[in-house]
Amino acid sequence: MINAWELTQKVLLVSPQVLIADSQRGVVAYGDGIITSRNTFQKYYEQEELKIYIDQVLGVDAIPVALGVYFVLRDDPETELFRASRFRYPATTPKVTA
Repeated sequence: MINAWELTQKVLLVSPQVLIADSQRGVVAYGDGIITSRNTFQKYYEQEELKIYIDQVLGVDAIPVALGVYFVLRDDPETELFRASRFRYPATTPKVTA
């Protein structure tokens, strides 16, 4: 992840593989991940656990955009603009009656 962050110019999108039970492919649960049919270990994260990991490794505040999907923006002003754009509320003008 650090190498990807070093190459990032504007935004890094982090999206882990979603765990799906699949007994036909030889997936075996082990601790907080699985042992694959190729005998490799793959770690799976919960939503908040992944955010903490990204924040600690990259020293930033990752933005959740969907389940298991995070944006990490390189530029602080761009980060704030993106956050603000997600929280727009329709403005209403008060009616004046005579």
